[in-house]
Amino acid sequence: LLFSSLRFVLLHPRHLSYAGVLRPRWRHHLRDLANLAIKKRSRDPLDETHPTPYTDIMVNAVDQITMYGAYHRDPVNKFLHVIFVPSIVFSLFVIALCFPTAITVGGNHILLPMHPVGIIAAVITLTLSVLIEPFATLLLAGELYLFYLAAVHIVLTYGRDTALWFGIITQIVSWGAQFVGHGVFEKRKPALLSNLFQVFVAPLFVMLELLFMVGYRPALHADTTKSITAFVNKNFAKAKAAAKSH
Repeated sequence: LLFSSLRFVLLHPRHLSYAGVLRPRWRHHLRDLANLAIKKRSRDPLDETHPTPYTDIMVNAVDQITMYGAYHRDPVNKFLHVIFVPSIVFSLFVIALCFPTAITVGGNHILLPMHPVGIIAAVITLTLSVLIEPFATLLLAGELYLFYLAAVHIVLTYGRDTALWFGIITQIVSWGAQFVGHGVFEKRKPALLSNLFQVFVAPLFVMLELLFMVGYRPALHADTTKSITAFVNKNFAKAKAAAKSH
């Protein structure tokens, strides 16, 4: 993750205004350092035969949105994800809050309000998301905070056992709805089966989907739409033709 973050800043400074404070000479040396740390290769975002390694996940927003969007084109499947991706995140907070955990730091006992898995998942989600689209991540962070407050209310109001069952049932229903969306309507496997990190950045893509609907970053929306169409034509059309030939 550190290497990916460093490489994003160095190789794509135009996306981050603070990267401009680096003197060009130093940015050049650090770029060479990053390329030594991560073997640089030519990437084709439309090429599924050589999946993107996890250390090279952060390249640009178009690549990442293309991977997600190519597997979410059907309107019903999109709607199901807009509803049930947030419900997965919310119910994860509820479940995590049912298992407060005590940790020891420097001899001091600290009680975490939720299980560390929930905290780690939230940190990974926001870290990966901010490398793709900072403003949407800011809105996502606000959404996660509201989910956390609502989850706290549920646990305190209804008790641990009821809240835990609510969280588990919501997870089952939400994941089931998404697999129905892919299997019945999209007729295409979930994106997470091609790239596991899609699990963590799916909330960001849902947020971007909503932002695009209200006219946010039309140039990015147009570029990703074009890239998604090319991805589908190059990969899925060939796969269908090969399946028919057999």
